[in-house]
Amino acid sequence: MRKIILIIAMIAISIVLSVVYFLKPKAIINDVGNYNINRVIYAKEDNHTDITDQINLVKLKQIISEYQCSRIPASFAPYQQDSVVFEIEGIYENRPLHIILGDINIVYESSNKGGYQIKNSDELLSEINNAIDRN
Repeated sequence: MRKIILIIAMIAISIVLSVVYFLKPKAIINDVGNYNINRVIYAKEDNHTDITDQINLVKLKQIISEYQCSRIPASFAPYQQDSVVFEIEGIYENRPLHIILGDINIVYESSNKGGYQIKNSDELLSEINNAIDRN
């Protein structure tokens, strides 16, 4: 009887720990050195402009590294292009990493795998806007 109670307790603890792990946000990027930004698109009204050369990419990587996203993927595609303010395309740890900010605030590797909701995305958007204004 004690063995059954012990086994049930261990299973319950494992389930609780798993739930807590998946509900806790993760960093968008952990290692700035393993993240390369290839392109930054700024969308204003119907005009999408490549601003990669106009922004300090080292500072942008640092800003992104300070933010978190969910661990649970969610479907977000298709989405309206006019709901996007920034699109940041890069490579993180040899895999594509796309960030969409605006009405949709998602980090994703591939749209068919779903995306991870960015936490405090309004603050991230504001910091990126400020970084652009300073350049």
